[in-house]
Amino acid sequence: MFKHAACKPAASKIMNGLNGPSGTLELRSLNVSQIFLLFRCPAVWYSKHDLYNLIDKQKKVKIDSYEALLNYWLHFTKVAAHLQVVNQLLSIEKDDLYLKGFNQEF
Repeated sequence: MFKHAACKPAASKIMNGLNGPSGTLELRSLNVSQIFLLFRCPAVWYSKHDLYNLIDKQKKVKIDSYEALLNYWLHFTKVAAHLQVVNQLLSIEKDDLYLKGFNQEF
């Protein structure tokens, strides 16, 4: 489920706490740093390479509806937000990259 090794202990405690016989008792034993790790460690890790691939694919697709625009925005935001949380993407860079996903005719 979690690729990062530091995330596994906290994730297993939450899974045991939710599914185990003691209910939330296991959850109470989590400290703040373990909970923070869960939010910093998503189930999927994105890289800048993933973001550049998304932008390259989007350039080839014509945005002809609001739904197509929304799909690009949602996918871009999901990847870019993760990269910002792990300090791999600046907000100025994010804005520039978002606009690069549109072909020049748009």
